Amino acid sequence: MVRQSALLAELLATMLLPAPAFAAETLVPLVNPGFEGAHVTLPAGGTVSGETASGWEHNSGYGDTTTVYARETVNPHSGSACQAITVKAVRDGNLQLIQGLALKAGTVVTLTAWLRGTRIDAAGSWRMALDLPGGKKALVLWNPKGAARCTLPSAYRGGTLTDLDRKLKLLSGAALDLTEAPVLVTAP
Repeated sequence: MVRQSALLAELLATMLLPAPAFAAETLVPLVNPGFEGAHVTLPAGGTVSGETASGWEHNSGYGDTTTVYARETVNPHSGSACQAITVKAVRDGNLQLIQGLALKAGTVVTLTAWLRGTRIDAAGSWRMALDLPGGKKALVLWNPKGAARCTLPSAYRGGTLTDLDRKLKLLSGAALDLTEAPVLVTAP
């Protein structure tokens, strides 16, 4: 099942920014990091609906989106629940699931998250599909087992690949070598 996540846009932005090396890790505690417990029902009306985990807020109303937030208990990564976000349309703006953090200037923050995608081949490669503003399509591709080759869908051939170091590469063929590091492939 392909999950299009409002959080994914924010995670991709964070993943694609290079993080400088630092000597010591500083933990920044989140409220309800596992999306457990109570969920808060969003106000009725509009194109953003459902419920978000306590401690988290949707910040999707400033854009023109159709988004449904829900508490999912069927198949969470761990614990008893997870936050499901179904993005039906992004006509303008962005989607965000946010939590304010008190950070000191110059602090390096590393974000880690678990996202669900769809397995696409026998080698164990995975894909998460994205619909971008302006009708563009993109895929996040990775192989948690290590090096593997996958075949790009025809709609993405001739597009671009962005890696975690923000290096942009034009794609010319149908084959793409994947690793455990996710890459963003955007259709031409």
